[in-house]
Amino acid sequence: MKDSARRYHCVYCQTPVVICRACDRGNIYCFNGCSELKRTESQRAANRRHQSTPRGMRLHAARQQRYRQRQRENEKVTDQGSPPAPSDDVLPPELERRQEAGESTAVPSHQTLQCHDCGRYCSPFVRLTVLGGRFPRGGPVPHGLSY
Repeated sequence: MKDSARRYHCVYCQTPVVICRACDRGNIYCFNGCSELKRTESQRAANRRHQSTPRGMRLHAARQQRYRQRQRENEKVTDQGSPPAPSDDVLPPELERRQEAGESTAVPSHQTLQCHDCGRYCSPFVRLTVLGGRFPRGGPVPHGLSY
């Protein structure tokens, strides 16, 4: 029997995502790096708030002064870096073996849903909520319930 799956939209980029039960941890972001982008935005906002305080301004000015001093000390560069390594246009070994063995890489039509995290095929019937009665952080709270 195939795993059940949950469908949701990434809260950052609104991409539809299907995730199997084994990988589902109440995810709210897709697997395209949106959680890292949101974390970077959050950290930048926190840094801006901190640097707008008197103590944050002093610390930022001192850090910038140390950075400029290091740049002045490292101005003389006499060597060039190594050239980039050439890229090869060779298929990964596992794809070569599949093609040699005659294995089909096509997905059968009755198995259209695939987990975006692990690639496992899932049941075509999807859930819209997290299992276990838990709601993802920041998600809506049903009427009559409170935390």
